[in-house]
Amino acid sequence: MKWSHTSIVTLRMCKRKFYFSQVLSETGHPINLRSQAKWLKKAMNLEMWAGHVVDTVINTQVVPLLSLEEIPDFKKVEEYAIELARRQFLFSKKKRYREIHQKEAGEEYCILDFHEFDLSVKEEDILKAVERIKIAIRNIPVIRFEDGTNLLELLLEASPNNKTEKFPKRIRANIQNRHLKVGEADVNPQIDLLLKHGTQQVVIDWKVSDSDMSDYSRQLGIIGTVIYRHRVEQFQKDDSWMYQKSQIRLLEVNLLRCYIKEHLFNDDTYSHMVDYISQTACDLDNIKRGRSWNSIPMKEYPRVVSDACDRCNFYHLCNFLRLYPNEFTISGYREFVRIAQSD
Repeated sequence: MKWSHTSIVTLRMCKRKFYFSQVLSETGHPINLRSQAKWLKKAMNLEMWAGHVVDTVINTQVVPLLSLEEIPDFKKVEEYAIELARRQFLFSKKKRYREIHQKEAGEEYCILDFHEFDLSVKEEDILKAVERIKIAIRNIPVIRFEDGTNLLELLLEASPNNKTEKFPKRIRANIQNRHLKVGEADVNPQIDLLLKHGTQQVVIDWKVSDSDMSDYSRQLGIIGTVIYRHRVEQFQKDDSWMYQKSQIRLLEVNLLRCYIKEHLFNDDTYSHMVDYISQTACDLDNIKRGRSWNSIPMKEYPRVVSDACDRCNFYHLCNFLRLYPNEFTISGYREFVRIAQSD
């Protein structure tokens, strides 16, 4: 199982939700049931969708140009983002995700929760999401650190690659090849952006959120830990260069509210993150107890009934399988959802 901070938070919130999102959607259950769980796992609300569009556009339209030492035309980037949002919205509205694999659909792939549940949505709410996308893109070239340094300048100052590399600059987006094994857990965080700046390894985690309540320090600390251990293991293999923990910079960049928050990474951070990963990896081991994930019955994942249930993407599936544990069909489930929503 791929370990993630999100999956552990889900496990502690509700084991049944963990089962749906991490086990049922990923393992060898009947294909129709697994597909339904996977669609629900990927379904986004409008706020999440805005962030997803911005992430995609940064990955495909901004970072590749920066790695070529070029400054993007952010007006064109914004136009591309809005067009992409339009295509994703139509893809979701037509429920094409039920027929086309994500790899085949590419960046157009999108599941919006109100489309999956056949719920109405206000046009003004859609327009608000589109406006969030525009604001986030416009803030990329103007956002600054507290000392007045422009973020775009930092990105352009990324260290040069060696001459054999395709891109001149050492700046990469959407990195998913950093691993750390702890027991049964494969810690493999998705890194929004990583660049080398002089002697520093700079991690950027893009956010498109207006919440004051979210704390991303642990999420970024895990990324820093995996990057550090990756370098330690590389150093042990080929005696290559090594860096200090203080040379890893962890930046939370909120493109909607236009601020940059730096999270400290030092010996204490590293120790806390290793302990956290080890402890939660044991939690997974205690559930599995030497079995395959697919062989563990749903009843071993007790649900937690709370006010959050009716906001959970798996709410209807949870109720359906509780009432009809061995009778799942796509048509039967959809009729169950329709009736439940009409009551």
